[in-house]
Amino acid sequence: MPKISDEKRAARRAQILDAARACFQKNGLHATTMEDIIRASGLSAGAVYSYFKGKDELILAAVTTSLGTLRALLEPLLKAEPLPPPVKLTERIMSTIDDFSKREGYDLKRIALLGWSEAQRNENLHATMRGFYAAFRDLLAGTALRWKEEGLLHD
Repeated sequence: MPKISDEKRAARRAQILDAARACFQKNGLHATTMEDIIRASGLSAGAVYSYFKGKDELILAAVTTSLGTLRALLEPLLKAEPLPPPVKLTERIMSTIDDFSKREGYDLKRIALLGWSEAQRNENLHATMRGFYAAFRDLLAGTALRWKEEGLLHD
């Protein structure tokens, strides 16, 4: 059997994650079944299971990939030189999150809410989300300190 390229493998993985996110938005995390995701992906069960062992792994991957991409988009805004004033930076952050979250068939902000809820019972997901948000909070705190030093933010 011919090997598939890394690009094709990444595209298949993204296809499965997109199908899972659409199912999660439509049915919620708990009501969505692997059969729903397989059907929505248009792939065989074997193909889907070769990428993800089950729904918990899919949920974690969906959140991890989304948060990783979001981090890559937001970090340069928070480390910009020169640093925009608070109102401008807040507008850019909100616009970036809004643009990033709107997808064909689902909205990542809705999926994030489902993920936060699921993180209350899933320790791996909880740790992943906690790490992302702690790092984001630290970046925001560093930005606030820079604003304070520049006289743009007061106690």
